[in-house]
Amino acid sequence: MLIPVGTLHSIRMWGDVTAQSLYFEPSLQAQALAHEDCLVLSVTPLLAALVTRVIELAALDTRVPAHQALLTVLLNELDASPDRELGLPLQRTIGLFGVPGSRSALCR
Repeated sequence: MLIPVGTLHSIRMWGDVTAQSLYFEPSLQAQALAHEDCLVLSVTPLLAALVTRVIELAALDTRVPAHQALLTVLLNELDASPDRELGLPLQRTIGLFGVPGSRSALCR
């Protein structure tokens, strides 16, 4: 899920779940990050490998050429990744969380 900077949100998970998160500097100007609403992305094997590699590095330093190259490919893959529906039943979700409006309101 791609959650824009400054978006108030929470995540609940049940069962055996593994989650990985990447955080981008708010000042980073990239088309892949220029969304106002939350998106659920289709994760390709390459995108999954890029996320894993960035997490292994703990942080990217754009002064390091290899890190800058990795960031460029990661952002390109994020941009190329098609977004998907949240996959949540709207009426049930609204009742559960008490949030009126569309699915995108769940991420606002």
